[in-house]
Amino acid sequence: MPQTLMLSSSNRAVAETSLKRMVANAYGTLATIPLYWVGQLSAPDADAIVTARHDVWHSYLGVAREMLRSTLLESARAPLDSLFDAADGLRDAFLKLLHTRTMRPAAVRANYRRLVDAYEQIAQSVEEIGGLSDLTASLVPGPTSITRVCFERSLRWFGQELEKVAGTLNCSQRLTSGGN
Repeated sequence: MPQTLMLSSSNRAVAETSLKRMVANAYGTLATIPLYWVGQLSAPDADAIVTARHDVWHSYLGVAREMLRSTLLESARAPLDSLFDAADGLRDAFLKLLHTRTMRPAAVRANYRRLVDAYEQIAQSVEEIGGLSDLTASLVPGPTSITRVCFERSLRWFGQELEKVAGTLNCSQRLTSGGN
């Protein structure tokens, strides 16, 4: 059984708040970025919006890391590093998915899978950090919370929309290549 990290009350509050905000912002991104993709929202540079979100995630994680650093056990480093990797994965997947119309269908599907994996990695890593430390707040929305339900619906919807485009790309490629 891993040893629990004991944080001061102020460090605990800051770490909890930073991790919760990172998770909420990452989940909220799924409610907005796909709207740029389908054209419901317009921006001169949607890539810059994704990059700005990534910077916010890293800022929250940097604050959490600093608060946990004083008591950070080696076992807690891996999930925190995993959160940074997940934030990078979200950024990379979103940036690529904003340009699906120029991608091969397999690449569209692979980047959607990368997006799903990054969100799963966030939930697992944050829960692991919570289990290794004395954080008291629930850091990931519960399965019946409105945030989680909306997130899962948005993720499914985005996947369905991407699959429609991938199917169209498949058809176009077959037509232009002369194959079936």
